[in-house]
Order: sequence, then structure tokens, then C-alpha cells
Amino acid sequence: MNREINSVQKSNLNEEQSSNIPVRRYFARWLDGLIYSTIWSLFLTVVMKINVLDSSKGRTIFDIVVGMVLMLLIEPALLSAFGTTIGKWILGIRITDRNGRRLSYAKGFSRVAVMLWKGKGLRIPIYDAVRLWKSFHDCKDGKTLEWEYDSVIHLKDQRKWRIGIYIGVCIAVFGATVFGIAIAKMPENRGDITVAQFCENYNKFAEYYKLQENYRLDQTGKWIKLDSSSYVIGEEDPIEMNFTEENGIMTGLNFSIHVQDGRTIVSSYQEERILSILAFVQAQPSCSLIFNEADGMVWKIQKSPFENFEWEECGVKVTCTIKPLGYLEIENMGILYRDEEVEGEYSFEFSMEKEE
Repeated sequence: MNREINSVQKSNLNEEQSSNIPVRRYFARWLDGLIYSTIWSLFLTVVMKINVLDSSKGRTIFDIVVGMVLMLLIEPALLSAFGTTIGKWILGIRITDRNGRRLSYAKGFSRVAVMLWKGKGLRIPIYDAVRLWKSFHDCKDGKTLEWEYDSVIHLKDQRKWRIGIYIGVCIAVFGATVFGIAIAKMPENRGDITVAQFCENYNKFAEYYKLQENYRLDQTGKWIKLDSSSYVIGEEDPIEMNFTEENGIMTGLNFSIHVQDGRTIVSSYQEERILSILAFVQAQPSCSLIFNEADGMVWKIQKSPFENFEWEECGVKVTCTIKPLGYLEIENMGILYRDEEVEGEYSFEFSMEKEE
């Protein structure tokens, strides 16, 4: 009986509207899902300071589940309060019960729950594509979908300006995600920072990017070996950091090493340099939030870890001089291996100095 009543309600749509409903509904649902995922992403980046770009399979599955839970909680509230969601409202779609009234929260919850299972297949790979394909064709053929027996879909109009607003909202949502990531990538302490604040920034980025996992800096800039330390190929003891200060404010940093003992492996100290730049250069007030100058410096170090350079960014002069004699680079590992037929010598100097 419900199936017949809902089909009659849908038959009031003209032929052109009926043919466009599956596509319009798909994009409305896609935007709603994007918004729910973005809410979760902003919580992770802005509040929890988690690097969402470095996601394991387990984290990805967890994020998908959270996105569905948010949809299950938020969408029924929107349907009961407004009769639509953001995506549906933009594309001119409204949902009511068979009497033309807004759905109750309970009916909205049931509708979304069935849709997640029968329409999206709980996002289970392959099965979700099968369910989406079947739902699309059932909707196109005028059949009532399994979550719609107690609801009616109304298509207000198909004006062109809705497409423009839809695209604009999509861009805004993506922009919010980028903004959240940019906030998470900025140091906790900015401006005129102390050595202790630099160390706090340094440790935060080490955890955020999962770098130098065996060591952290204490408030004075000395190294602390973590209890859960594990062996890393080519890892040496951390290089001693030397700080310059003026009236308690950090003005620079340098560390260097000179090897003449013929040791087999030497490091580029890539992670120390990257983390130091992120912790100090990004802390400067002139370092922008979105177009981050420090990112370019980090990328160049990652690409060519043994290349000499001298840069000035955000009022900080950064210099690195590396002289490897008798050593060969092991590609993509950031270490040098000594040629056994040559007596090796290696010197490394890195410094950051705030410009006047």
C-alpha cells in the first residue's frame, strides 16, 4: 500500500523532472556526505591537531564510519526541522510525509538508516557500488526506494542558478578542509618565541609528521630518548643544537658535525632540519597561513637532502653546507654510505638566524 501511495505522489512530476531526479538526488546526497566528512575533518585538524593527510587503512575506515554516524544523527534533525538538507535545499529538493508535513526525527532517522544500508551499502567496497547502481535505476524507473515508503520527494524547480550555488558551496567546503589542514600545520607558539617554545613546536611537528620518533627535545633544547624507542637503519645519536638568544627571545639555531673517523654511514640530518624550519620559520608573524613559505624549503630538503642552500624566508636566513668526501648517497634514505676504497670525510653545518 505504501509503495502505491508514494508512486502516485511521484507521478505528479512531469517527465523532464522525473528523469532528472536520480542525478539531482545523487549530487545532493554527495554534497551532504561531503559536509559531514568535513565537519569531522575540521574537528581532527583544528581541535585535535591530527594530520589527516597521513591516514592508515584503519583510520580511513574509522573516518568513514564517523561520517555515516554524523549523517545518521544530523540529517534526521534537518529533515524534521526544515524538511530538507543543505544539498537538497540547494538543488530544490524537499522531503515530507504522505500528508505533506515534515518528517519526525524518528521517521527521519529510520529513513537515513535504511538509506545507508540499502542505498549506500554502508560504504562497503563493491557492495556500495552495486547498491548505488540499483538504487539509481530503480529511481529512474519510477520505483519507490526502500527508505521512501513513508516519505514523499518534492522537486521545487530546476533553475540554472542552483548549479552555480552548488559549485560555490562545494568549493567553500573544500576550502574549509584546506583551511583546517593549514591551521593544524602551524606551530603552537608564534612571534617572538623562547627556546622552550621552539622545543614545544619542534616536538609537536615531530609527532604530527611522525618524524624522529625515537627522540624529543626538553625545554632547554637537550635530547630525550623515548622509552618506546625502536631501531632505525642509519640512525645516529641526535646532533647537539646550539641556540642564540636576545633578552630571552630565540634569535637563531645552529648545529654541525665533522667526521674524520671513516664511519660507514653518515646522516643528512634531514628530519632535524625540517622540524627546525617548521618550528622556527613558521613561527614568524610574516609566515602566511595558506601559502606557507616553509613548505617550499621542506620540499627542497626532501628532494635533495645533501644539497647546499642559502635561503631567506619570513625574516629568517637559513643556511646549510654539506661536504661529503668519499661517500655515496643511498637514494630515498637520506644517508650516505662510505666507499670502502676511499678514506671518508664528512662535514655538515646548518644554521637559522633571524634577520634584523
